[in-house]
Amino acid sequence: MSERAIALLEKVLAHITEHPETWDQWSFRRWNGFRTVFCFAGHLIQFAAADPTFDKSYLHRQTDDAGMTYWWLKPGAAPSTGDFAAGIVGLTDDEKRRLFYDDALTLEGIRSLVDEFTAVRR
Repeated sequence: MSERAIALLEKVLAHITEHPETWDQWSFRRWNGFRTVFCFAGHLIQFAAADPTFDKSYLHRQTDDAGMTYWWLKPGAAPSTGDFAAGIVGLTDDEKRRLFYDDALTLEGIRSLVDEFTAVRR
């Protein structure tokens, strides 16, 4: 895993730790009545797209009802949001399953997984 990927995972973790109201692990993207919230994979896409060097050819821009602009996958761009996000940071299939698809995953669980995945690759 590249240093850039590790930094991105840690940046997303810090963001959802500081702003848990923007995070819903059970929905890649949803409107909560006030703002669009994302799961960890959805946040990865948002933070990656904020980098001007990131290839956005698979993404399109959307604006929610609160005026927030965010990036989302073009239809057919990837098998799933999780697959696309995993590719951004180089997660294995097992890591992707554990980080994006575990129904019982908590913020503390995400923190442990990010620590585990990044420690192995430093």
